[in-house]
Formats: sequence, structure tokens, C-alpha cells
Amino acid sequence: MKRKLMTLLLTCFTLAMSAQYVSIPVKYKGTSPNIGDFLTAMLSDSGSDGDACESPFGESHNGVKEAWNRYKQGKAQKKNVNFVVDLKNGYILYEDKYGNSKMRIEMCYWNESDNKHKIVATSMAYYTNGKYDPGQYDGISFYRYSNSTKKLTDEDDLRTKFPYGNENCEIAYTLPRTGKDIIATSWYKNGTKKQKTIKWKGNGF
Repeated sequence: MKRKLMTLLLTCFTLAMSAQYVSIPVKYKGTSPNIGDFLTAMLSDSGSDGDACESPFGESHNGVKEAWNRYKQGKAQKKNVNFVVDLKNGYILYEDKYGNSKMRIEMCYWNESDNKHKIVATSMAYYTNGKYDPGQYDGISFYRYSNSTKKLTDEDDLRTKFPYGNENCEIAYTLPRTGKDIIATSWYKNGTKKQKTIKWKGNGF
């Protein structure tokens, strides 16, 4: 599950680059979609097998899908899973704990200033003994939802503003449960860490 497994990572990258532009239809009831509708669309688009190279949730695709189904059915989550759904604020948190390790996945959305689009963000971060320990699917992704087409499209221009880090540090991102600003935490090899707030400016960071 570590980034050292470069073969699989490069394979996923190649598939992503060669794939057609992502366009995910979103079905919903009412006047506008909520965070659950966006999650359902993303889980459905990745197929029933949950191909880790295609899913925005990587190899945790099936875990997120099971947690979402349990939530909708009113069932308790597995003992190792923490699943938070905040429909009012447009936020979802999935945590899968095993031993001294934890996979943390967040998802949220907010309206753009033009009132015609929404930004949907997902982030993944893997921790060991409470410290950031990047896995091969870690990172942050963005999608733009159009009120007119009712579809999600990937936004690489936004993603490029959020680097993975460098030889001195790794960067993990925390999505907002309220508001629109993202927290970037740089974990340095010397054991220190530093946080920075990345502010949303209406139609970009």
C-alpha cells in the first residue's frame, strides 16, 4: 500500500492519461444534489469491481461503498470504520483503522461564485502511529459540477495547485467540513510539521 510500489502507480497514471475526459452524471431528487448524491455518482461511475486505478477512492473504493450502503440502511458500521455524513454542510468522512494504521478519506462540496457550478473535492491520507505515511493513492482531487448539464467533470487545473511534497517533506490535505478553505499539513523528515491554510477565492485557489 506504500508509494514504493511504483509499477502499479505508473500503470494507474498511464490509464488515467489515456482515458477519456471524466464526465459523471449525477442523479438526485429535489432542487439540487447533496453530498450523498455526489458520492453515489462517483461510486457508480467506478464500476462494481471498484477498480483502484479508476476510483477516486483508490483501493478503499469497496470500503467506502459498504460504509455508504450501511449508512443508508441504518446499520451500524464495522468496528474499525468511522463514517460521518453531514448532509447539511456537504461533508463526508471515512476512516478505516487497522492496527496502528489509519486511512482517512474526506469528501465535500461548495458553490462557486457564479451560482452555476459546484466544486466537489476528495482527499486521501494514510497514517501510521499518528504520523502521515503516504500510500500510493494519497492526494487530493477536484471535480466541477454544472447545474445545467447535471454532470461532474475532473478539474486538473485545481489539482496541480496541491503538490505531494518534495524530498524534505510530504503534504497531507484536510478538507473543510464548513467553509471552503483547505488545510495543508507539511510533514518534514526531521519530525516537525507545519500547517498552511489555502483559501478559496470564489472561482479558484
